[in-house]
Amino acid sequence: MAAYKCKIMTENGVTLDRTLEAASVDEIRSRLKNQKEQLISAKKQGMSLDLGMLFSKFSKVSPKELKLFIRQLKVMLTTGIPILECMDALKKQAGSEKMRSVIGGIKTSINQGETLSGAMAHHPSVFSNLFVSMIRAGEASGALGQILDQMESFYEMDIKTKKNVKKAIRYPIMVFSILILAMSYASVSIVPEFAGVLTNQDMELPLPTKLILGMSSLLLDYGLITLIVIVCTVGILAYFLRTPAGAYLWDQTKIILPGIGTIVKLSVMARFSLLMKTLVGNGVHITDALDVAKDTVDNRVYAKIIAEGKEKIIAGETIHGALANKHMPDIALNMIAIGESSGTLTEMLECISDYFTGELDEKLENLSSMIEPIVTLVIGGFVALFVASIFAPIFKIYGSL
Repeated sequence: MAAYKCKIMTENGVTLDRTLEAASVDEIRSRLKNQKEQLISAKKQGMSLDLGMLFSKFSKVSPKELKLFIRQLKVMLTTGIPILECMDALKKQAGSEKMRSVIGGIKTSINQGETLSGAMAHHPSVFSNLFVSMIRAGEASGALGQILDQMESFYEMDIKTKKNVKKAIRYPIMVFSILILAMSYASVSIVPEFAGVLTNQDMELPLPTKLILGMSSLLLDYGLITLIVIVCTVGILAYFLRTPAGAYLWDQTKIILPGIGTIVKLSVMARFSLLMKTLVGNGVHITDALDVAKDTVDNRVYAKIIAEGKEKIIAGETIHGALANKHMPDIALNMIAIGESSGTLTEMLECISDYFTGELDEKLENLSSMIEPIVTLVIGGFVALFVASIFAPIFKIYGSL
């Protein structure tokens, strides 16, 4: 794909300048013909020395910047400002060259007759499938403002979750890194000197000492091979996790991990109930809402549960019965059942959303205190192993003397 600076005549005879991406000029001409427009000229854009523009192609839009974009767009649309004027204002207020370029592309696509969701779909590096699906649902239901409000809540939840997780794992990462470096140094410098003394005594070494000596021998004699094996293993694992089967297995593993699994489940249920409440409350049919929701949960296990639940609902089963699964919390299923029987499904979904959002906030606040005891136990285990490997044979030698 190449960028072409084009001069175009519209159906009404108005001449416009646009920059379009296409494989060839013929493709542009064919595309414009379908839109009842005529290509006057097209100039292929060459290399540019504008480093800002060059770097912007490889930069990413941060979640905070995207959240600000959502908030500003929501406010403008709520006050009745036309979408094209919104794009002009948002482009001026954008904090990065990347975002300005994306907003300019959205405006161009809308000018060509595309919907907002369709225009955003041309920029997958910024707007995920989830984002586009939710905007499309908002356009279809006439509740775009509320959808944008929920999107802002989603991104706020994601930012808060990532911030708390990073804060919680920063200390363990630092401690384990120092511990690994210390153990490696001891294994290649201290232990080999000590090993000579032990082997000269011609006695049976304790198991901890054998483990440390084995690790020392591995690092000294096969260090390069060990590094290559580790790198290859990580590479193969990373490739596998990108496959559908690997991604599903990883999502399944995240659910059952101690501590982390609870946070993943709460996050999924908070997203699911929040979106369902918005869509169902604005008249979207339950099966269509589930279609959007399965892309919202950001977990393939739950996406499969929701997709299968949709098919069961179409077959005539109740909503709570269709969604029943060991990974779906009983409290959510019970409240959905009450909402179905009493005709207050939207209100029950709102209650579910408030409950799981509150639980998620509480778990995130306590995440550090959950991890610290585990880190302490692991550090204690490593230190105990190393101390036992050194002092146990010393005591044995002393006893023999």
